[in-house]
Amino acid sequence: SNVDAEYCFLAGHCDSPHNPTDGSSVEEMEKMCDAKYGAEHWRYKFGKNAPGSILTSIAQGVATGKVYVDLFHPGRVMVNQAFADTMAELACGMGNYHCDVAYCKQTFCTHPYWSSLHSHLGVEAARNNERKAQKAAKAGGTTRL
Repeated sequence: SNVDAEYCFLAGHCDSPHNPTDGSSVEEMEKMCDAKYGAEHWRYKFGKNAPGSILTSIAQGVATGKVYVDLFHPGRVMVNQAFADTMAELACGMGNYHCDVAYCKQTFCTHPYWSSLHSHLGVEAARNNERKAQKAAKAGGTTRL
């Protein structure tokens, strides 16, 4: 679906250096999530003892405009960078991040139709990450990407 494709490109799965296979382990997935989000961050925010839930994340996303829903046409849903990042971190907490990356790479990332519609989102995501890193460097700190 279009939402899945948007998520794949915005979350950076299409540009991921990782190529998970059917035999990829949860331990490998945790290393991928640690590298991308920081071990403490995703584990606290979305791990098994996390304070939130997927329904809360979605409801907050709709309420704050991070998830666009056309109430007259519920099939027209669009996501933005913040929501894609949240869902990818949630996938870490649920233990299926590596499956998301594999699904995206196999289904959307190299498909000409989806690539023509959404490949710019991957570039946008990379630019956003670069901006975050530059801001953190100027402030003398670090940031999660």
